[in-house]
Amino acid sequence: MVIFRSLSYLLLSLAFVITLLDAIRSLAANALVITPLGQLWTSLHVSSLHLVQSFLVDRDLNLLWDPVMLTILKWPAFTVPAIAALLLAWIGRKRPQNRKWISEVE
Repeated sequence: MVIFRSLSYLLLSLAFVITLLDAIRSLAANALVITPLGQLWTSLHVSSLHLVQSFLVDRDLNLLWDPVMLTILKWPAFTVPAIAALLLAWIGRKRPQNRKWISEVE
């Protein structure tokens, strides 16, 4: 569970950095700038984006690429690591230990 929480903190810090970069760009442009995930991925490593696309299309997973991935690539870049961080934090949460055994119940 510690691994999930650690990954959650890492992804949350990544979302914060992306948000900070968008805020700096917004101040410089004097307008609201929200970077889509596809644009960020293209600027970081375009060949991996093409690799994911060809992987999905070659294996007849066109439905996963066209409506799903293209929609996610249009989302603001900070939302994807933030949502993943929330899911990992929920999976790795500490569960309450106040469970009772059947023999302890009166």
